[in-house]
Amino acid sequence: MGGVRRCRKDALAAAARLLDRERKFGRV
Repeated sequence: MGGVRRCRKDALAAAARLLDRERKFGRV
């Protein structure tokens, strides 16, 4: 069941990265 947790962490990281990118773009 470790794979599921890893997948969740990956998804969370991807979402955080996307949010950061959108925030940066919005600032510029």
